[in-house]
Amino acid sequence: MRIAITGTTSGLGAELKNILEKDNEVISINRDSFLNLDLLDLSSVDILINNAGHSNGGGVGFKSHKQEQWQSIVDINFVVPILLTQKFINQNALGKIVFITSKAIEKNLGGDSVYSGSKAGLSTFISCMRDELKGSNYKLIEIRPGRIRTEFAKNRNIHSEDILEHFYDNMAHMSVTEVANSIIFAINSNTIELISLARNQ
Repeated sequence: MRIAITGTTSGLGAELKNILEKDNEVISINRDSFLNLDLLDLSSVDILINNAGHSNGGGVGFKSHKQEQWQSIVDINFVVPILLTQKFINQNALGKIVFITSKAIEKNLGGDSVYSGSKAGLSTFISCMRDELKGSNYKLIEIRPGRIRTEFAKNRNIHSEDILEHFYDNMAHMSVTEVANSIIFAINSNTIELISLARNQ
Protein backbone atom coordinates (compact mmCIF):
# COMPACT_ATOMS: atom_id res chain seq x y z
CA MET A 1 0.00 0.00 0.00
CA ARG A 2 0.95 3.66 -0.38
CA ILE A 3 0.68 5.50 2.92
CA ALA A 4 1.20 9.24 3.38
CA ILE A 5 2.13 10.38 6.90
CA THR A 6 2.56 13.93 8.15
CA GLY A 7 5.18 14.80 10.76
CA THR A 8 7.60 11.88 10.38
CA THR A 9 10.77 13.61 11.59
CA SER A 10 10.27 12.67 15.25
CA GLY A 11 7.96 11.15 17.85
CA LEU A 12 4.87 9.22 16.83
CA GLY A 13 5.24 10.03 13.13
CA ALA A 14 8.79 8.69 13.03
CA GLU A 15 7.66 5.48 14.76
CA LEU A 16 4.74 5.02 12.37
CA LYS A 17 7.04 5.48 9.41
CA ASN A 18 9.57 3.02 10.84
CA ILE A 19 6.93 0.32 11.32
CA LEU A 20 4.87 0.86 8.18
CA GLU A 21 7.67 1.26 5.65
CA LYS A 22 8.72 -2.36 6.21
CA ASP A 23 5.76 -3.57 4.14
CA ASN A 24 4.46 -0.42 2.46
CA GLU A 25 5.55 2.58 0.46
CA VAL A 26 5.57 5.51 2.89
CA ILE A 27 5.38 9.13 1.71
CA SER A 28 6.56 11.64 4.31
CA ILE A 29 4.85 15.02 4.44
CA ASN A 30 6.76 17.38 6.70
CA ARG A 31 6.92 21.11 7.36
CA ASP A 32 8.66 22.04 4.12
CA SER A 33 5.78 20.35 2.25
CA PHE A 34 3.18 22.32 4.24
CA LEU A 35 4.39 25.49 2.53
CA ASN A 36 3.59 24.04 -0.91
CA LEU A 37 0.50 21.88 -0.41
CA ASP A 38 -0.78 22.84 -3.87
CA LEU A 39 2.15 20.94 -5.38
CA LEU A 40 1.57 17.81 -3.29
CA ASP A 41 0.29 14.77 -5.19
CA LEU A 42 -1.76 12.32 -3.11
CA SER A 43 -3.17 10.36 -6.05
CA SER A 44 -2.91 6.58 -5.67
CA VAL A 45 -2.39 6.95 -1.91
CA ASP A 46 -4.34 4.31 0.02
CA ILE A 47 -4.06 5.81 3.50
CA LEU A 48 -3.46 9.36 4.72
CA ILE A 49 -2.33 9.72 8.34
CA ASN A 50 -2.71 13.28 9.64
CA ASN A 51 -0.23 12.99 12.50
CA ALA A 52 1.67 16.29 12.60
CA GLY A 53 0.85 18.49 15.56
CA HIS A 54 2.45 20.60 18.26
CA SER A 55 1.86 22.96 21.16
CA ASN A 56 5.07 24.97 20.88
CA GLY A 57 4.96 27.92 23.22
CA GLY A 58 1.88 26.52 24.95
CA GLY A 59 1.41 25.64 28.58
CA VAL A 60 1.91 29.24 29.71
CA GLY A 61 -1.63 30.57 29.58
CA PHE A 62 -3.22 32.30 26.61
CA LYS A 63 -2.36 35.83 27.77
CA SER A 64 1.35 35.05 27.42
CA HIS A 65 1.12 32.80 24.36
CA LYS A 66 2.80 34.59 21.45
CA GLN A 67 0.57 35.12 18.45
CA GLU A 68 2.94 33.56 15.92
CA GLN A 69 3.16 30.46 18.11
CA TRP A 70 -0.56 29.89 18.56
CA GLN A 71 -1.24 30.67 14.90
CA SER A 72 1.26 27.94 14.00
CA ILE A 73 -0.56 25.51 16.32
CA VAL A 74 -3.87 26.22 14.57
CA ASP A 75 -2.28 25.89 11.13
CA ILE A 76 -0.49 22.59 11.79
CA ASN A 77 -3.06 20.93 14.05
CA PHE A 78 -6.25 22.05 12.28
CA VAL A 79 -5.83 23.75 8.90
CA VAL A 80 -3.25 21.40 7.33
CA PRO A 81 -5.26 18.19 8.03
CA ILE A 82 -8.35 19.80 6.49
CA LEU A 83 -6.46 20.85 3.36
CA LEU A 84 -4.87 17.41 3.00
CA THR A 85 -8.21 15.66 3.50
CA GLN A 86 -9.78 17.71 0.70
CA LYS A 87 -6.83 16.97 -1.58
CA PHE A 88 -6.99 13.26 -0.73
CA ILE A 89 -10.71 12.85 -1.52
CA ASN A 90 -10.36 14.92 -4.69
CA GLN A 91 -7.49 12.76 -5.94
CA ASN A 92 -8.70 9.30 -4.85
CA ALA A 93 -12.01 7.49 -5.24
CA LEU A 94 -11.55 5.58 -2.00
CA GLY A 95 -9.22 5.25 0.96
CA LYS A 96 -8.67 5.68 4.68
CA ILE A 97 -7.89 8.93 6.45
CA VAL A 98 -6.49 8.84 9.99
CA PHE A 99 -6.52 11.87 12.28
CA ILE A 100 -4.51 12.16 15.49
CA THR A 101 -6.45 14.38 17.87
CA SER A 102 -5.99 14.29 21.66
CA LYS A 103 -7.49 13.21 24.97
CA ALA A 104 -7.20 16.90 25.83
CA ILE A 105 -10.49 17.50 24.03
CA GLU A 106 -12.30 15.33 26.60
CA LYS A 107 -11.32 17.52 29.56
CA ASN A 108 -11.12 21.31 29.52
CA LEU A 109 -7.82 22.50 30.97
CA GLY A 110 -6.42 26.02 31.06
CA GLY A 111 -2.92 26.67 29.77
CA ASP A 112 -3.41 24.83 26.50
CA SER A 113 -6.51 26.54 25.15
CA VAL A 114 -5.30 26.87 21.57
CA TYR A 115 -3.88 23.34 21.39
CA SER A 116 -7.04 21.81 22.86
CA GLY A 117 -9.25 24.03 20.72
CA SER A 118 -7.41 23.05 17.53
CA LYS A 119 -7.79 19.35 18.33
CA ALA A 120 -11.45 19.74 19.32
CA GLY A 121 -12.12 21.57 16.07
CA LEU A 122 -10.45 18.77 14.12
CA SER A 123 -12.58 16.18 15.94
CA THR A 124 -15.76 18.06 15.01
CA PHE A 125 -14.56 18.31 11.40
CA ILE A 126 -14.09 14.51 11.35
CA SER A 127 -17.65 13.94 12.58
CA CYS A 128 -19.06 16.31 9.99
CA MET A 129 -17.05 14.67 7.21
CA ARG A 130 -18.27 11.22 8.23
CA ASP A 131 -21.82 12.46 7.72
CA GLU A 132 -20.93 14.14 4.43
CA LEU A 133 -19.13 11.06 3.10
CA LYS A 134 -21.73 8.56 4.31
CA GLY A 135 -22.16 5.79 1.77
CA SER A 136 -18.86 6.57 0.08
CA ASN A 137 -15.70 4.46 -0.11
CA TYR A 138 -13.80 6.63 2.36
CA LYS A 139 -13.21 5.66 5.98
CA LEU A 140 -12.27 8.26 8.59
CA ILE A 141 -10.52 7.16 11.78
CA GLU A 142 -9.89 9.35 14.83
CA ILE A 143 -7.18 8.47 17.36
CA ARG A 144 -7.21 10.38 20.68
CA PRO A 145 -3.95 9.68 22.52
CA GLY A 146 -3.26 10.78 26.04
CA ARG A 147 0.26 11.67 27.16
CA ILE A 148 2.96 10.09 24.96
CA ARG A 149 6.67 10.04 25.78
CA THR A 150 8.04 12.27 23.00
CA GLU A 151 9.77 15.64 22.58
CA PHE A 152 6.37 17.36 22.93
CA ALA A 153 7.14 18.88 26.35
CA LYS A 154 10.69 19.84 25.41
CA ASN A 155 9.57 21.61 22.25
CA ARG A 156 7.42 23.99 24.25
CA ASN A 157 10.61 25.62 25.58
CA ILE A 158 9.06 26.42 28.96
CA HIS A 159 10.70 23.76 31.17
CA SER A 160 14.23 23.59 32.56
CA GLU A 161 16.52 20.70 31.69
CA ASP A 162 16.11 19.36 35.24
CA ILE A 163 12.34 19.22 34.90
CA LEU A 164 12.51 17.66 31.45
CA GLU A 165 14.91 14.98 32.66
CA HIS A 166 12.25 13.60 35.01
CA PHE A 167 9.14 14.91 33.22
CA TYR A 168 7.55 11.51 32.64
CA ASP A 169 8.74 9.78 35.83
CA ASN A 170 5.61 10.40 37.89
CA MET A 171 3.03 10.84 35.14
CA ALA A 172 1.13 8.09 33.37
CA HIS A 173 2.11 7.94 29.72
CA MET A 174 2.34 5.66 26.71
CA SER A 175 5.26 4.90 24.42
CA VAL A 176 5.21 5.89 20.76
CA THR A 177 5.31 2.18 19.87
CA GLU A 178 2.15 1.46 21.86
CA VAL A 179 0.26 4.31 20.22
CA ALA A 180 1.59 3.46 16.74
CA ASN A 181 0.46 -0.16 17.13
CA SER A 182 -3.02 1.01 18.17
CA ILE A 183 -3.21 3.20 15.06
CA ILE A 184 -2.19 0.31 12.84
CA PHE A 185 -4.77 -1.92 14.54
CA ALA A 186 -7.47 0.67 13.76
CA ILE A 187 -6.32 0.95 10.14
CA ASN A 188 -6.55 -2.82 9.70
CA SER A 189 -10.04 -2.96 11.23
CA ASN A 190 -13.14 -2.60 9.10
CA THR A 191 -15.26 -1.19 11.91
CA ILE A 192 -13.17 1.02 14.23
CA GLU A 193 -13.73 4.75 13.77
CA LEU A 194 -12.48 6.08 17.12
CA ILE A 195 -9.86 4.98 19.66
CA SER A 196 -9.30 6.93 22.85
CA LEU A 197 -5.97 6.00 24.44
CA ALA A 198 -4.55 6.69 27.88
CA ARG A 199 -2.64 4.94 30.62
CA ASN A 200 -4.27 5.43 34.00
CA GLN A 201 -1.36 4.28 36.10
